[in-house]
Amino acid sequence: MLVDGLLALGMYSVLGPDGRVPPIILAEIPSRAAARAALLGDEGELRDLIDVSPAAERADRDVLVATGSRLGPDPRELAAAHVEALRWATLMRAA
Repeated sequence: MLVDGLLALGMYSVLGPDGRVPPIILAEIPSRAAARAALLGDEGELRDLIDVSPAAERADRDVLVATGSRLGPDPRELAAAHVEALRWATLMRAA
């Protein structure tokens, strides 16, 4: 399975600090070039999506504003989406 879906991207992003996956680990994960670049820390839309989660966890408004300006949603919408994702993950864990 190639890492190209956003769920898989998010799951793999927790393998390294700040969503950056060490190259030695990433070498073992079949992934598309854009996902690989984002997981290595390269700038772009996928990297922005990865950066939203830790920014929301830290309540880092500056990062949420900057990321939101590139992706579209405002900081409150990004934070709300993060909370909803955490709620969903909690429900899945309990199932």
